[in-house]
Amino acid sequence: MGLVLFVFFVLVITGMVIGSIFIFFVKMNWIQRSPRYGSEKNVLAPFIVLFFLSLVIGTTLTALFSRKIMQPYKKALDGLDKVARGDFNVKLHFKHGGYELMRLSESFNQMTTELNSIETLRSDFINHFSHEFKTPIVSIQGFAKLLKDPTLPEAERQKYIEIIIQESGRLTKLSSNVLNLTNIENRSILANKKNIQLDEQLRQVLLILEPKWQEKNMSLDLDLPPIQIFSDEELLQQLWINLIDNAIKFSHPDSPLVVQIKPDFDSVCVIIRDFGIGMSKETQAHLFDKFYQGEASHSKEGNGLGMPLVKKIVDLCGGKLVVESSLEQGSTFSVIIKQEIEGIREN
Repeated sequence: MGLVLFVFFVLVITGMVIGSIFIFFVKMNWIQRSPRYGSEKNVLAPFIVLFFLSLVIGTTLTALFSRKIMQPYKKALDGLDKVARGDFNVKLHFKHGGYELMRLSESFNQMTTELNSIETLRSDFINHFSHEFKTPIVSIQGFAKLLKDPTLPEAERQKYIEIIIQESGRLTKLSSNVLNLTNIENRSILANKKNIQLDEQLRQVLLILEPKWQEKNMSLDLDLPPIQIFSDEELLQQLWINLIDNAIKFSHPDSPLVVQIKPDFDSVCVIIRDFGIGMSKETQAHLFDKFYQGEASHSKEGNGLGMPLVKKIVDLCGGKLVVESSLEQGSTFSVIIKQEIEGIREN
């Protein structure tokens, strides 16, 4: 309706301008009266009729054709209304209408695809989270009921108590990982940066995890030259703990664990390599999905939140994570972090 009124007023103004010019020509005697007409009024009459006829025809044609012209925009508005109501499956396809409409449909379809992906991830997260929480709770509840039996042999009682302790520990770890991941996802900058002696931090993490790698009788292959970086100490320690603990978990007994630092001109690369069960291509493709666990990891302790946490920390530090793995050949995680000087932020 707005377009019709706009065209109508344009036609009116155009008619007024043409009419004014015509009257000016008559007053200046630049247009001679026709002998057929007896007065000036008769001379103007055909032009007045022509003006109003053009006005009516132009307005009518504009009203008719504007429906087709406005149809793609109406379709786009309807699509936006559906998206606002939560329908992210709607798509726009404009085969005709010019470059602008083609760009509009491409951007709109990309937006709905991303929104639909986010909604799917949210739903999957809720489903997996509920399942991961429910499993240990049901287990604890079941074994707690069995413990109420006064005739239960002491050996079985101790076994059930140990299972309850393990399941409660799993629940605690899951809660802790979810809280850590949520906390890190809500951060966009590193506020607690300071100079860190990276080689010493890695040695401390290996000491923390010493009972685990000693239990498997693993040997350490270390190459840790002295180097300082400017970053968040707490987040980096969490990063190394997750990666090294993961390497130990999936390593074969009596195998080596490689931890190396390779300084570069403007970055530093930390390499953590194991010679364990490795990962398939499918597992690598979903490695950073929340709650995802590859086939080999189902028999291992874990909840599928360690790697998403690692990826988020690396991204937050402005670094890069490279993963190389083959089944039964082991896995190599390379973390590349930009070198920063205290007080200077690098782009």
